[in-house]
Amino acid sequence: MEREMCQESAEKSTECFESPLDQQDSIDPRAEREAVRRSDWIILPITFIYSFLSHLDRSNLGNARVAGLQESLKMTDYQFSIALTVTFVPYIAAELPINLLLKKLGANTIIPLLVTLWGLVTTFQGFVSTYQGLLATRFFLGAVEGGLYPATVLFISNSYKRNEVQFRISLFSSASALSGALSGVFAYWLIQLDGVCGIPGWGWIFIVEGIFTTLCGVAGFFIFPRSLSTCGFLTPDQRRIMTVRLEQDRPLEVQMTEEKFSWYQVACAFKSPHVLLAAASLFMIGSNLYGLAYFEPSIVKTVSL
Repeated sequence: MEREMCQESAEKSTECFESPLDQQDSIDPRAEREAVRRSDWIILPITFIYSFLSHLDRSNLGNARVAGLQESLKMTDYQFSIALTVTFVPYIAAELPINLLLKKLGANTIIPLLVTLWGLVTTFQGFVSTYQGLLATRFFLGAVEGGLYPATVLFISNSYKRNEVQFRISLFSSASALSGALSGVFAYWLIQLDGVCGIPGWGWIFIVEGIFTTLCGVAGFFIFPRSLSTCGFLTPDQRRIMTVRLEQDRPLEVQMTEEKFSWYQVACAFKSPHVLLAAASLFMIGSNLYGLAYFEPSIVKTVSL
């Protein structure tokens, strides 16, 4: 019955639909390719960097542990596990509210703001001197990092045709793998600063990576566009092309842009087999990804001993 109600709600959205597009409105294929290419050079590098920094700042706790964090804060193994877990509670809770704010404030405000805030939190993490202080910083780190992935995926989905979205989201997501590969190298370099200004090596991991993230977040306020239809890095013709091609690709969404938020639709999404399968897949991927990110440095250290 509930499934039928969900389907009925979707059918009502399509009633009396008339395309807002002029059927004669055509786009030159060469100009379209150039507009998409230029959009890619604006969007993909900065989203890739933000994804890279998100994983780096979230998982550098494993490298900090090897550098002496656990001993400095006199934590047990159980307390260290709690410090890892506490990040993901607000991380999950923040995802939906951030996307709702994205719709009101725009990607050019929300995404750079999130990056700037978690860069500051990461920096402060380098100065903690107690276990409770570490828990507080990890909690706030999860709260401001949680919205990046869904906000970026939503922005990319609203900027490209349906058949173009998957490849670009894949590039965005692949930054996490690169971050995992290079985080150990960065940590090794930063540990050499141990004792400088009275700060331990593990503290410098957070401070330097946090400052760099903050600077990238501030730069995003000047680079990240609200949408490709208003992007100042595109010419007026290219902005028109990026707008028209989306309307031609999914004209129904043009009429539904002002549709109000509904918890009923959220409930319908959670009952969708596609959503449930994707959630199960991402859960298994995340279990392996973060297990390696947080504990591989400790495992390697133990083996080397």
